[in-house]
Amino acid sequence: KFEWHIPEFFNIADAVCDRWASDEGRIAITHEALDGSTSSYTFAEIKRHANQLANLFGHLGLRQGDRALVMLTQSPECAISHIGCFKSGVVSCLASVLFGPDGVKHRLQSSGAKICITDAANVKKILDVKEHCPDLEHILVVADNPIDDTLLFWPSLAQQSADYQNVTTRAGDTAWISYTSGTTGNPKGVLMPHRLLLGNKPLFEYYYDYGPKPHDVLWSPADWAWIAGLINILLIGWYSGCHVVSVEMQGFDAKAAYRILGQHSVTVSLLTPTVLKLMRQIDADAVGDIQLRVVLSGGEAVGKELALWADERFGLTISEGFGQTECNG
Repeated sequence: KFEWHIPEFFNIADAVCDRWASDEGRIAITHEALDGSTSSYTFAEIKRHANQLANLFGHLGLRQGDRALVMLTQSPECAISHIGCFKSGVVSCLASVLFGPDGVKHRLQSSGAKICITDAANVKKILDVKEHCPDLEHILVVADNPIDDTLLFWPSLAQQSADYQNVTTRAGDTAWISYTSGTTGNPKGVLMPHRLLLGNKPLFEYYYDYGPKPHDVLWSPADWAWIAGLINILLIGWYSGCHVVSVEMQGFDAKAAYRILGQHSVTVSLLTPTVLKLMRQIDADAVGDIQLRVVLSGGEAVGKELALWADERFGLTISEGFGQTECNG
C-alpha cells in the first residue's frame, strides 16, 4: 500500500540543510585532512557558506538552470558547492578528481558549465582545456594562494552576504547531473531532479535498518563525485539531520578505514565488496572499537564467504543493494 507523496515544489537544500540550521550546535560534517587534522561544521555554518556561494553565483551572472562542474574530493567545500547550487537553482555536475583532461573536457562541454569548482591539485586540468570549453567563464579554486585566471573559494565567499532566499524549484526541476560510466561511447549526462531525494529515502530506510537514525554517523570511502557517495551517504544522511564524516584519502587504505570507523564512531557505512575484501585481509591487525550497526554494500555481489566474515567481524548482516547511475538503488 506504499505510495510516494511528492509535493509540487521541493528544494534539496531546504530538506538537507536549512531545516536543521536553527540548531546552532548540530554538527553536519567532520572533515579529516591528509595530515590527520580534523575540522567540524554545523548545519548553520554550512547554510551560511552555501548562501554566500549562491550570492556569489548571482554576482558572477549565473542564473537558475546554468551549470556548475564540481570536481572536489570528499570535503566541506564539496558539500557547500552542491548545497549552494541547489539553493540558487544552478545545476551541479559531478566530476571525479581522478579524471584526466579529456574526461574533464567532455563533462564541461556536454554540460555547458559556466563555472567549475575544483582544488589546487586539479585546477591545471581545467586551465589546460579551458580554451576548448567556450561556455566556461569562471574557475573557483579551493587553494591557499592565488592562481592566475581563477577565483579563490573562501576569499570569494567571504565577500558575499550570508543571507539568501532559496529559489523556488519544482520537484521535477534538475538539481544535478551525474554521468554514467560510458558503457558505450562517452559517458552520458543523467538529469537528476530534486524529487530524486524523496524517491530514494524510503529505500534507504530499509537499507539502513529503519534509518538513518538521529544518532547515526555516516562515512564511506565512496567518492562524492559518484551517485553512491553523494546520495547514499551525504544527502540521505543530512536529510535525517545526521553527522557525516568526510576524509581526504589518496587511494583506499584498509588500515585507515578501520581507524576512521572507530575514531569517528561511525555507525552507518557504504563499503563495496572490493573494500571489504581488503579490510578482511588485515582483519587480524585491525584495532579500535567499531560501532557499526549497518553496512550497505553493492557494485558487485558480496558473496557468501565475505558476508559471513562481515557478520562475525562487525556483528551485523550486510545490506546488499544494487542500482545504476540512472536509477540509484
